[in-house]
Amino acid sequence: MSLPRISIVTPCFNHAQYIRWTVRSVLLQRYSNLEYIFMDGGSTDGTQQVVEPYRDRFHYYVSERDDGQSDAIHRGFLQSTGEIMAYLNSDDMLAPGTLHYVAEFFRTHPEIDVLYSHRCAVDAGNKAIWYWILPEHNNYLMMRWDLIPQETTFWRRSIFEKVGNIDAKYR
Repeated sequence: MSLPRISIVTPCFNHAQYIRWTVRSVLLQRYSNLEYIFMDGGSTDGTQQVVEPYRDRFHYYVSERDDGQSDAIHRGFLQSTGEIMAYLNSDDMLAPGTLHYVAEFFRTHPEIDVLYSHRCAVDAGNKAIWYWILPEHNNYLMMRWDLIPQETTFWRRSIFEKVGNIDAKYR
């Protein structure tokens, strides 16, 4: 069985203290059909030096001034081709096994377009400090409160193409 391509965009600006954890959490998934896109806004804090050992593992890498996070994500998605998409901020991480789980879930649930999960926060030493366990999905709650953690959310390209890219002007 071939694995679907998963495209992940990481926007970054001056996050040298976090970015190693983020990049390693993605690359250590050992997901063979990963398209990892790194969009740095021209960091001046040593981010590029931290990321340098991993540069050849990115599908696309750029470090240049941008118009903010939304612009970086928007431009990153323009470089993507994956059937499954996500973005992971430069101070977020994926739990071990996430990408294989996501691929299998979408394979066995063709009627589902978006997948999200619980959230775990860690301290500077990467030690879990709290968990946000979400209630079962409920459309009523979703229309009223922001209960979907961005860093745990994956979606099918088909809905991305239907609704369009992130608005690059959004702040």
